[in-house]
Amino acid sequence: MDKVDDLLQNVGFINKRLDEIIKNRRKEIENIPLEKSLPNDMLTSLITANTTLDVNYTTTVGGEALNRPMSDTEICGIIFDGFLGGTDITANTISFIVYYLAHYPDVKKKMMEEIDRTFQGDKTGPITEDDYQKLKYCEAVIKVVSRLFTVVPSIVKGTAKPDEIAGYSK
Repeated sequence: MDKVDDLLQNVGFINKRLDEIIKNRRKEIENIPLEKSLPNDMLTSLITANTTLDVNYTTTVGGEALNRPMSDTEICGIIFDGFLGGTDITANTISFIVYYLAHYPDVKKKMMEEIDRTFQGDKTGPITEDDYQKLKYCEAVIKVVSRLFTVVPSIVKGTAKPDEIAGYSK
């Protein structure tokens, strides 16, 4: 249990420190005069996203209201995920999906048809939960690629129970 306690203590320390950094940056942003430009960094972008300080700020897309600004907890989670390599995992998974689709054009065609059917040419609107639920084939492709090209080595490839294929069993 000592290792678990140490891990939790370290995670707590990191979260506390990140929270302090985020709160300090919020104060810095509040004190910057409106005519002066904001720093161009990830933390400032996350804090100002979906606010009037966002250079791409808009209240609606396709007639629907945009989401609220991110909370400090959400920003902390994004940054912590970056520390743990979450962005590398996502980038590598996307690379493997592109690789897979390049080798299986029929799969790519079916994915594109499903995407076109779901979004009907709207490339700027937000993706809703309802849209996501319609993308069954895309979800299946992502799962197959994730199984074939494991990005996280701790994910074990295997079956839930013994199986026999062509006389071979595992």
